[in-house]
Amino acid sequence: MIMFDDIYIVHHRSQQNFVFTEPAVEQLLWRTCVRSVLFCSAQALEEILLDESDEVYRGVEAYRFLLNIVCGLQSPIKGETEIYGQFKALHSDTPWGELSWEQSLRRFMADLIADAKLVRQKHLIGLGSQSYGSFVRKAVRGQPEVNILGAGLLTKDILPWLKKFSGPVRVHARNQQKAAAALAGFPKVISEVFGPEGSANDSLQGVLVIAAPVSAQAIVAWVGDNKNLTVIDLRGESASDPLPAWLEVRNLQMVFATIKKTKKQVNEKIAQAEKMISQLIQVKSKTTQHRPFGWEDLCS
Repeated sequence: MIMFDDIYIVHHRSQQNFVFTEPAVEQLLWRTCVRSVLFCSAQALEEILLDESDEVYRGVEAYRFLLNIVCGLQSPIKGETEIYGQFKALHSDTPWGELSWEQSLRRFMADLIADAKLVRQKHLIGLGSQSYGSFVRKAVRGQPEVNILGAGLLTKDILPWLKKFSGPVRVHARNQQKAAAALAGFPKVISEVFGPEGSANDSLQGVLVIAAPVSAQAIVAWVGDNKNLTVIDLRGESASDPLPAWLEVRNLQMVFATIKKTKKQVNEKIAQAEKMISQLIQVKSKTTQHRPFGWEDLCS
């Protein structure tokens, strides 16, 4: 038998539930924030009502597909570690039974975790900043707090990157209704009123992220003579309307340069990771399992 030929997966590009015509025993569900993956046997697959957009993989092709996912190569942020941790937790937390299919799936997942670890360690560690959010997350390490000026789309993109930040995160906005919408799903983030212009806020410390089209004059009036700030200026006009030199500023052009340099390195590392995955799959596809007593002998 070709390795893991009894393992099927059905991939949903959403978190929607799978619908079965009959209860299926040989199945295991894995959900992430962007997808649902159902592991199942051939018999269980016959009981699923498939959507047109569902993708079905078997055996080595299922292994290839999942290895790319678990390595973070299909994630919005390439090489992310969270997806790898989620898959490891699924494997360790599942109460495995004695059915041969369950033991086959357990081995399938264990092998995949081992291969993903190899690929990640060799090619996907420390990929660096690939977006505004990842740049900000790196910049705020060791800082006492983060202040974000603005409550628009850019702030919404940045906030998920600060979920694990240990200090306070404050969003300063004139429109508190807009701020409430931006902060939905981030209960720990503190909403503050920005303005009126000319009222200094000397209590700001740590990092100030400017994520709104506010003039440099208004920003200086707001922060006063506060020299305890590191400013990340993401305004489109940060070059034509610069902040004064006495502030420690990283403007949009600096951020772009960092992300551009990082993306080139990331693309090279991803290409190497994909090549390694292909080599691992080539080995898997040639592997034949000789188990005269079935998969049960794995537990003997």
